Amino acid sequence: MKSLFIGYFDGLHQGHLFLKQNSKFEPMVLLIDNPPLKQTNWLYDLQQRVAQIKTYLKATVEVFDVAKHNMNALSFFEQQIKRLNCDEIIVGTDWHFGNDHKDGIWLKKLFKNTVIVNKTNLSSSVIRNYLTNNELEKANQLLVEPYYRVGTVVHGLKKARLLGFPTANIVMDNHLLTLNKGSYIVRVLLNNQTFYGIGFISQKDQDLVCETHIFNFNNEIYGSLVKFTLLKFIRTISKFSSQAALQKAIQSDANFALKWLENQNLDKI
Repeated sequence: MKSLFIGYFDGLHQGHLFLKQNSKFEPMVLLIDNPPLKQTNWLYDLQQRVAQIKTYLKATVEVFDVAKHNMNALSFFEQQIKRLNCDEIIVGTDWHFGNDHKDGIWLKKLFKNTVIVNKTNLSSSVIRNYLTNNELEKANQLLVEPYYRVGTVVHGLKKARLLGFPTANIVMDNHLLTLNKGSYIVRVLLNNQTFYGIGFISQKDQDLVCETHIFNFNNEIYGSLVKFTLLKFIRTISKFSSQAALQKAIQSDANFALKWLENQNLDKI
């Protein structure tokens, strides 16, 4: 027997785990992607959302591309939901589907074992607000995994290297949430090894770039795929009157990060 969860699942959080743990049946997710009115501001891309669902919900995943299969709610039910042969359907109170925007109450008339979950403070919108307000610790407490980005290390101007702080530079995906410019404490996963450092997010021409100084690390990793997790916001972006002032600020960020990390249980963040 199967429970069908329908939604974007943009940022898997503790609420999703609670629903899964309290469901009697094997979980299956109908993951909604590419809605015309939501092309930016995602927490995660499709590949990352699918991976999170499989890892933490242990669920099979079906992806429905809204832009490719534009249909009304009844067609969606007949062509997408019914073929999955589920025993119950779980949707949120704010969930609407089909180009005629039907809701869970409408769906319950067609499928009586539809569970409509009330909206709570555990939502992607709440997490997104925490991130844009630089409240990373609050966002990370709600997420099943602290907020991260993945990217390939590219060449930069190497200005930080001249100051004694070599960085791994990653161009941010412009379809994802625009993070605030400034300094962060980060955890870096590279070739299955974990490191810590400070990440500096800034605008470079048309792109938002994260330049990450990894503590006690000076290897060449251009072209490597890196996962960096944002643990704490340090300060907003500033202009400096000299290279010496910039160097001092970076050193201050590093000292702050190292002291903060010393006081954390790194296995729990």
